[in-house]
Amino acid sequence: MRAYVIKSWSASNEPVDEAKNHVSIFGRNQGLLSWLLTVLGVSPTVSMLISAEQVQVSVGSLSGSLHTILPLENVCSTHYGFYKPWRESALILAAALVGGLLLLKADEARAALIVAAIGVTIAAVYYLLNQIITIGFVGNSGEAFTLGFKRSVIEGQHIDETSAAYVAQLTQALIDNRKSFRVGGGT
Repeated sequence: MRAYVIKSWSASNEPVDEAKNHVSIFGRNQGLLSWLLTVLGVSPTVSMLISAEQVQVSVGSLSGSLHTILPLENVCSTHYGFYKPWRESALILAAALVGGLLLLKADEARAALIVAAIGVTIAAVYYLLNQIITIGFVGNSGEAFTLGFKRSVIEGQHIDETSAAYVAQLTQALIDNRKSFRVGGGT
C-alpha cells in the first residue's frame, strides 16, 4: 500500500473547519523533493474530509487527480489499521551485526562496534519513520477507500493507532447518526 506523509490531521465531535468537516486529513508524497514542491504550492496532495453529510477522498498526482464524494448513508463501514515494519528493521539490524562480526573476526574491534552502532541507529530510525496508519471506509457498493499515512518529521505531525481508531469510530458514529436520522423521518 502506498503511504503518504501527514501534512495535517484533525478530528473532533465538533466541526474542525469552516466547511463543517469533523475529520480533515491531508497528506503528501514522501521525500524532501515532495516537501519542497508542497512549500512551493506545486505538489499534489491526498485528503480525506468527513462531514455529517458526506465523505470526500481526493488523491492527486502531477498527472491529475481523482475525487470521490460519497453520501454518508452510502457508507456501510469504516476501518483502520497500523503496520509496524519490525521485519525490515530486524533485517537491517541483522545485516549490520553480521558485518560487525566479520570485522571482529578480522581483528577490527573498533570498526565492528561502529558498524553495529550504525546498524542499530538505522534500524531504529527506519522502524520509527516507516510505521503506517491506514484509515478508510467501504461504500454500500462494496468498494473500499483506504489511505495510508506515515509520520511527518518535517511537518511535525505524529499520529498513532489511537488517532486512527478515533477517526474510524467518529466516522461510524456520524454514519449511524445519519442513517437513524433518515429512518426517523428527518430531512
